[in-house]
Amino acid sequence: MQSIKLSLAWKRVIVAVLPLSGALIFPMLVLFLITRGGMNTGIGTALLVSTLWFVIMLITSEMPHSENSSH
Repeated sequence: MQSIKLSLAWKRVIVAVLPLSGALIFPMLVLFLITRGGMNTGIGTALLVSTLWFVIMLITSEMPHSENSSH
C-alpha cells in the first residue's frame, strides 16, 4: 500500500512539473542546438523532443472521471 501511495505522489509531481519544464527548456535547447549543430540538427531535435514530451504528457495526464458515465 505504501508503494502505491509513493508512486502516486511521484506521478503527481511529474504531472505538475512536466509542462512548465518543457515550456522553459525546449526553446533554449533548440536554440542551443541550432547554434552548435546547424539548422537540421535543431529541427530534428525539436521534432524528436516535442514528440517525446507530448507522449509523456499523455501518459501522465490525469483525466477527471465523469460520475454520469455508464462505464
